[in-house]
Amino acid sequence: LEGVVATAGNVSLPRAVANTRHVLGLLGVAVPLGRGAAHRADGRPFPDRPGHGPDGLAGLGPAREPGPADLAHLPTAADVLAAAPAATVVCLAPLTTLLEVAPRPAFAACARPGEANAAMDPDASVAVRARWPVVADDPTPACGIPELPDPTDTPVARLVLALLRHQAERGAGL
Repeated sequence: LEGVVATAGNVSLPRAVANTRHVLGLLGVAVPLGRGAAHRADGRPFPDRPGHGPDGLAGLGPAREPGPADLAHLPTAADVLAAAPAATVVCLAPLTTLLEVAPRPAFAACARPGEANAAMDPDASVAVRARWPVVADDPTPACGIPELPDPTDTPVARLVLALLRHQAERGAGL
């Protein structure tokens, strides 16, 4: 993992940044964190999607969200990707952020046609797919859970199990 870019989608950009920092901290992963799109390509907000709980992490996210000044200090998606020019981009969110980034030779998207992330900003999805060479429309290790997490009592295991439980309770697939 060379870097992560948080983008709005199921939650606002400040909440996505807070959640991403939280999860990276739980995992003990120190990589650059950048800011992605706050709105859809046409400037409208992303549709309200509370499907992952009130904070996007089944109620287990951090209480504090970064303010505008904190967000302004984060690098852009282009800055994060420039630091890792040969890295494969795996997009787990709407593709809006990628509109401002030069295409990469390797790109995998969980925002495939007909999927919720593509539907959140269909114009961006079409535009990015026209410019970027998509190498995988369902990179299972990135989009799904290839195996159940180790059931040890760690913050990461608790978070993963809570998210899985939340998805199951609302009748959603993985």
